[in-house]
Amino acid sequence: MSSNNGEAKWSHLEEQKRPTGLGLLETKRKRELDLEQRKKEHEFELEAKKQRDEHDLKIKKQQLELELRASKQRQKAIHEQRPRESWADCVIPIALTCSWALYLWFLSSICKKN
Repeated sequence: MSSNNGEAKWSHLEEQKRPTGLGLLETKRKRELDLEQRKKEHEFELEAKKQRDEHDLKIKKQQLELELRASKQRQKAIHEQRPRESWADCVIPIALTCSWALYLWFLSSICKKN
């Protein structure tokens, strides 16, 4: 009997904890509001993350552009430091090669005639 009496106490307490019809509507509405609030917070966090990512990409792009500009300036400085070749520096070796080729051709044609 005492065990039945104890169970009756607990079941009575559980019934008191159960929300009534109006309480169910309030609980449901609170859940919906909580869900909406969490959804808004999530959207806000996503937007903030998107803005941070865009900002980070913008900074990286600027850094890469600066590095590229610096690299081009270094290459330009290196190119300007090299001694400039005149047209004669290219023509003279070509002319010498051609003259040697003509000389050898001339010698070979003389040798063939003899």
